[in-house]
Amino acid sequence: MTQTLSNEVSTLKADLKSALASADSVSVTVDIWSDRTCRGYLGITVHFIGDDKTTLRSQLLACERFEESHTASNIQHRFDNICKEYNIAAKLNCVITDNAANMKKAFQANFPLDDMNTEPLDDDTMYFDMETGNYIDLDEKERLSCFAHTLQLVVADGLGEAKCMSTALSKCSRLSSLLHKSGTFSVSILATQS
Repeated sequence: MTQTLSNEVSTLKADLKSALASADSVSVTVDIWSDRTCRGYLGITVHFIGDDKTTLRSQLLACERFEESHTASNIQHRFDNICKEYNIAAKLNCVITDNAANMKKAFQANFPLDDMNTEPLDDDTMYFDMETGNYIDLDEKERLSCFAHTLQLVVADGLGEAKCMSTALSKCSRLSSLLHKSGTFSVSILATQS
């Protein structure tokens, strides 16, 4: 069983690498999170136009345990390794992350933002990648904040300011926590819905 699964994973990776090799450019979404037991995970999804040049494809590149501290340096190192594994670093034009400081900083070196206080370069549209020794055209690369995450923050801030909603939201929050902590309670709630 283990060998069959391992063979299937190898086949799927080879197919994805082949599809990515024929893509002109790619974008990725990157997220890092911890589950309820504080185990860290890094997820990377790649987005590209398929071979038919009309179909947008999205594939999971990685959903890996992330046991290191969630620092920008550690995130960037793991991200770089995954890009190298799939040979997409040169094709990468956009990284979408949440608004966390560690994510912003992780992609600052590879995708400097216009508003960052960096030393001026002779040509400020070029970035020198010290690891590869190549210049990267920044006009083609950028890090963007996830719209859904930004919208969630706006709604949460708005609800936090709506004092008339605080009691109802507090009760919903406690009910949600109970659903996640008690299997018996969760089963009984689901039974009432059917």
